[in-house]
Amino acid sequence: MRGGGGTANDVCVSGDRTHSACHGDSGGPAVVGTRGDWTLVGETHGPGDNMGECATTTLYTGIAPYLSWINQQIGR
Repeated sequence: MRGGGGTANDVCVSGDRTHSACHGDSGGPAVVGTRGDWTLVGETHGPGDNMGECATTTLYTGIAPYLSWINQQIGR
């Protein structure tokens, strides 16, 4: 991935300019599932293609590697 980089812990989501992250969306969720049964899989940390205001590919920090820490913070 050219502009955004990425690590092994990242989740890369491809879309189009109306279904992806834009500047200011950092920290927003990436969820998968169906109505009423959603799972958080990542949080936005940058455009993967870095080609303008909104990306067509978005990088999310994957949640799975940090789940133990997150659960500890929220008292689980």
